[in-house]
Amino acid sequence: MTPIGSMCRTNIPGRMHSLKVLALLSVLLPQTAWASEQAWPRLDDGYPRSGICTTALEIANSAYRSDNFYLYALPPIAKDSGVVLVLQPSGLDLSGGDALVADQAVFQKIPKSNEQRSIYWQTKAQDGLRYVMNEQPLGWQGDRYALYAVKEDVTPDRFMEGVRADVQEQAFSPLIAEGWRPPLMLQEQRTGDVWAIDVGAPYVFLSDWGIYSVGQDGAKLRCVIHFHPMAKTATALLPRSVQMLAHDLDATLGSGDDEGTLHPTGRIRIEASHMWANIALRPWAALMGEPYNSRKQVDAELRAYRRKGASFRKLYNDIYATYPRAALALTRYYQAKLGKDIGEASALAKRALDIAFRIHFVFPKSGDG
Repeated sequence: MTPIGSMCRTNIPGRMHSLKVLALLSVLLPQTAWASEQAWPRLDDGYPRSGICTTALEIANSAYRSDNFYLYALPPIAKDSGVVLVLQPSGLDLSGGDALVADQAVFQKIPKSNEQRSIYWQTKAQDGLRYVMNEQPLGWQGDRYALYAVKEDVTPDRFMEGVRADVQEQAFSPLIAEGWRPPLMLQEQRTGDVWAIDVGAPYVFLSDWGIYSVGQDGAKLRCVIHFHPMAKTATALLPRSVQMLAHDLDATLGSGDDEGTLHPTGRIRIEASHMWANIALRPWAALMGEPYNSRKQVDAELRAYRRKGASFRKLYNDIYATYPRAALALTRYYQAKLGKDIGEASALAKRALDIAFRIHFVFPKSGDG
């Protein structure tokens, strides 16, 4: 069977607000706690509590209850939190590279010789160590970022020489390993101390945050913040009928093999994973977007495509048979979790499931070329 995903793909569509979404948000406020369980996020019990971990948890709560679709997006930070961002990404899309914004009083941007990128050098050491953010270009995909804590007598030239060496010969080991999202660097306004939040990989749904700081005991991971119950997949957080629908929708995408460096099928799967996680735990964030195609067009395209073969006809029938059961299960789920009446829970479930359904497909519109 030829996967639907092979018909047409573009970059994952952007999101835009609508009056319909705003009306639904009056049903569900981000600050609403689940009725039947302790709210997320939570600090991992395996680490001793510290002041920065308490502050980080407050920031994590703000991020979780914001309408940010991704938790690696810049979080809202209260003016009275006592901390400010001093090194951060310029936005959500970092594919253009050279995408860090620094407070130059705290981090000096030093271009690498014969390279297009820079290091970000903490101007004042803490407890004998200095943070250094290294950005490494990877073509059209953007940059990868690694955070180091080096001894204060290390010079910028020595550092750059050390990280340019072969992996086996590198003179410095990163505090936070190289990844697609730069750690957020925050400064305590009272003391001037700087610490870091590792927001995780963009392909991990509701990824844990790791909190790092420099102290008399060196540079270390101080605590971890979790945003969801333990689950290998985002759909495992949802009722069984919703899981079945998600499985069938995923099956329409095909393997995604031999698609080149853009990996469109993989990107859709990652987007869907974030969507299902938000539907399970942060439905207000799931509502803040509009997929590329209308429901009318998606339904029409799927009706046409079911004639391509018996295997897809069966999958099509399974999807449309499971959909109403999933909508009912999600309604009951929201009744139990949010304490809403059936009308409000049903409206929320209907909207969330419709967005999740359509996000799996990108069909050409008239005028797309």
